[in-house]
Amino acid sequence: MRMNESILQQQIVLYLEHKKLYYQFRYWHTPNEGKRKVWYLKKLKNMGMKSGVPDLILEFSQSKFVYLEIKMPKGRLSNAQKLWKVNSEILGTPFHVIKGTYEECKKQIDNIFIDYEYARIR
Repeated sequence: MRMNESILQQQIVLYLEHKKLYYQFRYWHTPNEGKRKVWYLKKLKNMGMKSGVPDLILEFSQSKFVYLEIKMPKGRLSNAQKLWKVNSEILGTPFHVIKGTYEECKKQIDNIFIDYEYARIR
């Protein structure tokens, strides 16, 4: 099976499920990728869908949020994602580009949990 960003993200989600054994947090994905019919796209935009939303949003205690944008080793941020990143920096919300192989991505995620000292539960 050929690895792509979608498969990598699914592997990362499984890893986050494992992390929940040790940390109190929740995460979600906002599905804003893919092709849609024009009428449905308009409806979603009217409902608040935005371009550039990170792939995963992690929420920790005391209203701490972290954005994760998943990229394959050669992947790059789109202009909308770059803008989201800039706005995140202005708002003080951590925005991380998780990039590389699955093993490299796991290490980057581990470092996020360590760097921000999110409370271990076990």
